[in-house]
Amino acid sequence: MTFSAIRVASSQGDPPLVGLGFMIRDERVINGGIAVLDTDNVRTVSTQIVNTISGAFLGVNEFTLPAGIYDVIGRAVINDIGRHRFILYNKTDAGIELEGFSEFDSPIGGFNSGGEAILRGRIDIAGAKTFEFRHYTKGGDTAGLGIHTGPSFSVFSTMHFLEV
Repeated sequence: MTFSAIRVASSQGDPPLVGLGFMIRDERVINGGIAVLDTDNVRTVSTQIVNTISGAFLGVNEFTLPAGIYDVIGRAVINDIGRHRFILYNKTDAGIELEGFSEFDSPIGGFNSGGEAILRGRIDIAGAKTFEFRHYTKGGDTAGLGIHTGPSFSVFSTMHFLEV
């Protein structure tokens, strides 16, 4: 089977997406949200960038993928929350599908500090499943899920699903 290659250029630092895929993210003109202490915070998913996977669709802060094998690349920013990890949560089966790297950020001298969480891996799902972005944060902050940098929108989290 041969697929056409596509490339998505982004001024927000996302790597190009090649092949069939589904790329979604949270972009907005306000801060990324409150990080609640010692919680798997549900992250907003607001924008579909590309979708060439039949049966994949974005809902309200959740998305559905059809059966298949997918390489997943995700990243999310944070602010002043200490230990954290980006998570792909499977709502259909009520469990973590893929966990990102354990990360740590710390405020220095009372100033806001930022960081990012990276998630990479492969998932194999037998039937259509509904997912959401979650972000475990050990600490809490009113702008813990990212600070808007303006003047247009800011991107706070993104995930690419590539069919294998």
